[in-house]
Order: sequence, then C-alpha cells, then structure tokens
Amino acid sequence: MFLFLEEEAGLGRAGALKAMDRYPPLHNYSVEGKLAPRLKYLVEEAGLGRAGAAVAITRWPKVLGLSVENTIVPKVRYLAEQLGLGRAGAVKVITGCPTVLGMSVNENIAPKVRYLAEELGLGRAGAVKIITGCPTVLGYSVEYNIAPKVRYLAEELGLGKAGAVKVFTGFPTVLCLSVDVNIAPKVRYLAEELGLGKAGAVKVITRCP
Repeated sequence: MFLFLEEEAGLGRAGALKAMDRYPPLHNYSVEGKLAPRLKYLVEEAGLGRAGAAVAITRWPKVLGLSVENTIVPKVRYLAEQLGLGRAGAVKVITGCPTVLGMSVNENIAPKVRYLAEELGLGRAGAVKIITGCPTVLGYSVEYNIAPKVRYLAEELGLGKAGAVKVFTGFPTVLCLSVDVNIAPKVRYLAEELGLGKAGAVKVITRCP
C-alpha cells in the first residue's frame, strides 16, 4: 500500500507517509479493491491526470476512501454538467478544493452556489467565476465565513453590496482571506501607517485587494 501511494499515486516517499498519517484508514485499504480503482477514476475519468490526482490526494487523503459510484461521480458530474464548469473547470475546482468530492450537493454545494448567484446577485456565470477563482469557497460556511466578508466590505468599508460584489468578482481570492487576519490589518496599515485615511485605503483595496 505504501509503494502504491509513493509510486502509482505519485506522492513520493514523504507524501505517502504524510497521507497515511493524516488518514490512518489508508493502512487497511486493499490496493486492488479500493485504492487502484479510485485513483484510476480520478486520473482518467475525472480528468485530473496523475499530477492532478496527486495534488488532490496530498491535500485531502480521504479522497481515496470515498466510493467512486456513490460519492465521487455525482460531484464530478454536478460540477462539470449542472454547474456548467466543463471537465477542465471541474478539475480546477477538485484540485483546488478536493473536499468538494465529499460534500453533499444538496446540503453544501448547491446552497453556496445559490447564495453567490441569487443573494449576491452574481448570476450563474458570476458564481462560477468565483468558484473557479477560489475553489475553497465551497468549503466555507455562508453564515460564518462568506456573509461576514460581504458585510465587512459593504458596511465597514462602505462599499455597499454592489461594491463588495465588484471586488469579489474581480478578485475571487478575497473570499479566501480572513477579515481579521488579512483584510482588516491591511486596511488599517494603509489608512494609518501610510496615512491614506479610510477612503484612500478603501480605494486601494478595491483596485488591488
């Protein structure tokens, strides 16, 4: 099993050891019965290729513990077909956020797509742009992570909802940043340390977050 992860999955020695440490059930999986078929699907059917599959496994080793038919395939089809990402877009999202393969479409993924498309008014195309630009947004809570960022930009920085949405669509990775750790400190630095004031700081943030 170790050699399978190291060589066939392309993780290398250190990567294989790390994967086994992060997801101990791998020790008990049959290579022929479970690991090889799942890797084959990711590489060939899902279109990740060997390198993309290695990235996904490294980021989330539990992906090798998921049922292909019941869990992985429905997510790949949803992303590629229902969400309209196509195969290339689905691959980008899966390698960027492998945990999406373990999420429920109805309880986790679709509600976030609706929030972006309807609540923020981005429409399906705008939601897709956000998701492909920052795949990890699919792993965030709307209530505790995404919505607070929208409120911070709209209310605290005074951009209004339309201004906040403009920032997100232009720079989707802003949704991947923490308000307390990344965004607010930068605003304070620009406003206070550089003497730009709040208005100047906001201008800089909206142009180059």
